[in-house]
Amino acid sequence: MESVILRISHKKKLSMTDEELGQYYSNMRQHYLSLPFDVKSTEKAEKHYRFFSRIFNLIAIIKRTKMLKEEFLPNEEGLIFVSNHIGSYDQFYIDRLIRKYNYSPHYLVKEKVMKFFLRWNLIYKHVGVVVVNQESIKSWQSAEKKLIKYLLHKKSVFIFPEATRRGENNIGEFKTGVAKIAQKTGSKIVTMAIKNTKKFFIGKPIICLGDIIEVGEREDIIKATDRIKNAVLNAYSNIIDYEKR
Repeated sequence: MESVILRISHKKKLSMTDEELGQYYSNMRQHYLSLPFDVKSTEKAEKHYRFFSRIFNLIAIIKRTKMLKEEFLPNEEGLIFVSNHIGSYDQFYIDRLIRKYNYSPHYLVKEKVMKFFLRWNLIYKHVGVVVVNQESIKSWQSAEKKLIKYLLHKKSVFIFPEATRRGENNIGEFKTGVAKIAQKTGSKIVTMAIKNTKKFFIGKPIICLGDIIEVGEREDIIKATDRIKNAVLNAYSNIIDYEKR
């Protein structure tokens, strides 16, 4: 059986014809689609997510979560959702927005969160999260494969590109993983920004939908990552402007 090349350099992509590059992506995606994928367990996990989603939504309603530009949320599957990351309650309020079309995204979660935050562990182990050890290249490669498989099977995923909680008013460096996965799968990236989510009993959470981004097949990953971050920053600026009114 002919081996499939899963990674090539940006320089190599630039040297390929459109036909060659298209064939490369087609072969790579077919390879991931040929790997084992447990549809039954995935659907069960998404069913559990929708159950917990009702609880999250109730909390978001009680907190009077404000949603901006929600009308631009696309109604399609196989999306990559991204946002800045403030605190451990972010998902409560994010879910208020994405449940509009009954999305059940598979979150990328740090391994240490599963180990040290029991309250999340009890939920996450039932809702199909993808766990990654940030200090292990092998762990990231395994997580990336799972995320790609979800997306190619038209399941949505959620990734915090900062890869850590940054607190309020402090959006940090974005990792390149989101852009790489979007380029490999051809998936759209739905950007958003959140604010006032760090303290559970203080502040009114606000979520603003940002631009929908597609990463070109020849696009430089660093530049694509900058576009993703700028979209989140612009959405965050929209929240600041709303608060000033």
